[in-house]
Amino acid sequence: MKILNSNREGNIVHLEIEKSPEAIEKNIQKAFRTLSKDVRIPGFRKGRITQSLFEKHFGRHSLIEEALNLLLNEAYSEAVDLLDLRVIDRPKNIKISEYKENEPVVFSCDVDVVPTVTLGDYAGLEIAVSEESTDETVASQIDQLLSNYATFESASRPVEAGDRLTLDVTATVAGETIPEWTRSSTVTIGDAHFGEAMDQALMGLSVGDTAQCEDTFPETHAIAAVAGQTVALTAIVRDIQVRNVPVLDDAFVQKISELQTVDAFRADLQERMTKEVADKNTERRQEALIDALLAKTEIELQDVLVDREVDHMVSDFEERLKRIRYSLDSYLASAGKTREEIKDGYRESAAKRLKADLALESVAEAENIVVTDDMMRSEILSWNAPELQSDADVAAYLAGIDSRGFAELLRRRKALEALEAKANIQLELVGKGA
Repeated sequence: MKILNSNREGNIVHLEIEKSPEAIEKNIQKAFRTLSKDVRIPGFRKGRITQSLFEKHFGRHSLIEEALNLLLNEAYSEAVDLLDLRVIDRPKNIKISEYKENEPVVFSCDVDVVPTVTLGDYAGLEIAVSEESTDETVASQIDQLLSNYATFESASRPVEAGDRLTLDVTATVAGETIPEWTRSSTVTIGDAHFGEAMDQALMGLSVGDTAQCEDTFPETHAIAAVAGQTVALTAIVRDIQVRNVPVLDDAFVQKISELQTVDAFRADLQERMTKEVADKNTERRQEALIDALLAKTEIELQDVLVDREVDHMVSDFEERLKRIRYSLDSYLASAGKTREEIKDGYRESAAKRLKADLALESVAEAENIVVTDDMMRSEILSWNAPELQSDADVAAYLAGIDSRGFAELLRRRKALEALEAKANIQLELVGKGA
């Protein structure tokens, strides 16, 4: 095989490939073996005829046509591998030169390839990132945990903030009853379920008392009947319940976990939350770095590439729904959307993900980052998975996955680490001590 031409214009490579007469003849014989399997000629068993007899009955042109198709696929695959082309779509504008006995044949086609990336100056990217305080996060987690285990009991005192009330509510707009709100309801003071004006009107009341108010609700309200409307509300207090939040002590810790003491619980939570916060902070920095990198990078994505990524994202979403025993069709019906609308919603994030991957690959190329087998093995062992503890376990795992894709993923991550090492990062602490 000879590659006569491999010119690139934009994101398209024009290929011209020459195949020798010997290669053509080899594929003619292959075509004969394929086509003759199902041929029936009187006096011969099925598939038991000679090439000359086949050509006599069906013509040599049928073998040549099949051979050229086989040869085209073979030549195309060889050229893509030889030139290391990252093809993203089927070849277009395919042409085959006229076949002449004992002469080479030339194939030509246009191939869409991964777009060119024009990197700007990526060294010293400037980003500003807000980071969480672990101490504040741990305290918030404990408060939320205690809140989740809170209990309620009826009280005879007047209504205070945080109380849970049972109300008989009547709601009208211009004298017309709003069915969604005209009923018995349980609300918590502070949630503003019926609006802040009603919460204020209920404060200080006792069981049997009545609160009245008017409130105007925003156009974006979830209940269409009150959206943008002035609503007259009347609520009779039927029950007042006080919220009792448990105390964080050893007994509570033993009730909700396998740990025995508050100190052990705090230490365990601190360790878990420290990792979680660190992961979130890393994600924020990396997202900011990618945004800064893309601002300095030129990439023109083809529609076919974005369409394919959107399809992958929709497929992933559908799989997540299946894991919770929910179908995409059911989701679309409940959300009032079509599949095309879902796909349109993914297009922007799909394009950004593709551009980020391509830009990071270019950084990896510029930084001469190479991912070795040892690096992949070390990464897998770092997961500390029970089933991946030995070299044999890791080798079996790598044999069962797309190791090339895994290596590319690690390479992009290394490129991101290289960007961070060169970046000018301004951090702002959010939370306790900020």
